[in-house]
Amino acid sequence: MSEESRMKKTIIRIAVCVVVFLASALIIGSIMNQGHNNMTMEMAPATLPMITMESGGVACNELHGNTVEMDVAYQKDCITLLGEGRQANFTVDTFGREITGISTEVRSIDGSRLIENSEVTGWKANGKSFSVSLTLKDLIDTNTQYSLTLILELEGEQKVYYYTTILWNDDVHISEILEFATDFHGKLYDKEVAKELETLARVQPGEPAPDFAKEDVNGKPFRLSDLRGKYVVIDFWASWCVPCRKSNPHMKEMYAKWHDKGLEYVYVADNDSNPDNWRKAIKEDGLEAFHHVLRGLKVDRSNGGYKFDRTNDISEKYAIHFLPTKYLIDREGKIVGKFESDELEAKLKEIFE
Repeated sequence: MSEESRMKKTIIRIAVCVVVFLASALIIGSIMNQGHNNMTMEMAPATLPMITMESGGVACNELHGNTVEMDVAYQKDCITLLGEGRQANFTVDTFGREITGISTEVRSIDGSRLIENSEVTGWKANGKSFSVSLTLKDLIDTNTQYSLTLILELEGEQKVYYYTTILWNDDVHISEILEFATDFHGKLYDKEVAKELETLARVQPGEPAPDFAKEDVNGKPFRLSDLRGKYVVIDFWASWCVPCRKSNPHMKEMYAKWHDKGLEYVYVADNDSNPDNWRKAIKEDGLEAFHHVLRGLKVDRSNGGYKFDRTNDISEKYAIHFLPTKYLIDREGKIVGKFESDELEAKLKEIFE
């Protein structure tokens, strides 16, 4: 593939990031407003700050924080285009958290080589949100993708990590990309975004949990609806997902405490391409007591590219975009909500004690 072709594909990916950002505002707004006149009465408070990257003065990429470090090799959802002079601009929405420090880390796209790490200075937190402008050192090449990690230090010495792929190319006209993205968004909304909107609407609290039938890790048929009458945690994970694996000891503790009272776990793994690693992780983490199935994503690599078949993809049914994600289903098979491990424990305690 020529350098020009690679750059065209990269530019399209940047444009799609803008499309996704624009569409997400419409999706979230539409769902959250269903049946509610006063949004401020219904929305749960965010627990971590959010970062919005900018390109050409336009918001193009929302980054959500992780309280543990992730493998940057897997953080490639979107690309942020750097401005002239390797400038990266972003906005921090604090959601009431006190920011005590900001630092950055630039690595090669596979994460194997550290390019730069430094403290960010010259910023000042004013109110609910503030803007930051930083210039990366003259250590990166044009037309080359890198991984950028932004690290926010919060009160209590807590660190939160945010990831994006970055590209510096002084030949790319950002305004043209944004114009393309806006036009693309208008053409695509009725199809892809409408489909995503429909999926998100189906997995809101109070809705019936999408049923699925799979062969489990032992080769036996499994159907989610067969667990009707019990509370069920559906945990979307993968053997390669470090935060997923780190949460397993806590998940096992909760299972041991409330299984006899009617709690079941269904682990849905993103390991279709390597089921041996899936089985190994189950054994290593001592998860044999749970129900285990693969998500069901099929990938065709026969023509040198990637063609995805999501027909039987459980993650698609539940609008999964990051791991781990945990849903709680009630005894009637309806969705209670989506929870982090600590939030899940509090909810289960409320239910069973």
